[in-house]
Amino acid sequence: MGHAAWNRMYGLYPTPGDAFKSPYAGDVEDLFDGYHTTEEIAHALPATSEALFTEAFLNRIRKPDGVLGEKLRPMDNTCDWRPNVAVEIFYSRGDRDVDPSHSTYYADRLRKHGAAPRLTDVGDFDHNGSVLQALPRLIRFFDETAKTT
Repeated sequence: MGHAAWNRMYGLYPTPGDAFKSPYAGDVEDLFDGYHTTEEIAHALPATSEALFTEAFLNRIRKPDGVLGEKLRPMDNTCDWRPNVAVEIFYSRGDRDVDPSHSTYYADRLRKHGAAPRLTDVGDFDHNGSVLQALPRLIRFFDETAKTT
């Protein structure tokens, strides 16, 4: 979780309470002090982003603009190239952790570089459910791709 470290660098939120729900707001930054183990952190935090973050903060992260958008843009070069293999991007219209618009954004970036990615909506599932839907399709995609190369 980089939010606490990113806040020190980029000012994502004025106070922990603006980003984190109670009772986590008072403790979350201390958990990422470099001394707590992954197990300690996982045990102290809830399992979902909705239980940890305020809705306003989640919306800001899902669609960053302003200073946050400006800080993220230079690091956004993941899809600034043309892969020499077939690409399929799986997403879920029900995902509330990663906005589905990210998939179309990255597909468009790949297209600008000459790639032809295929976008696949796995259905109306949350983030974890979408992974369970995408994995068998991903395996089929790899199998199909291997047969054609």
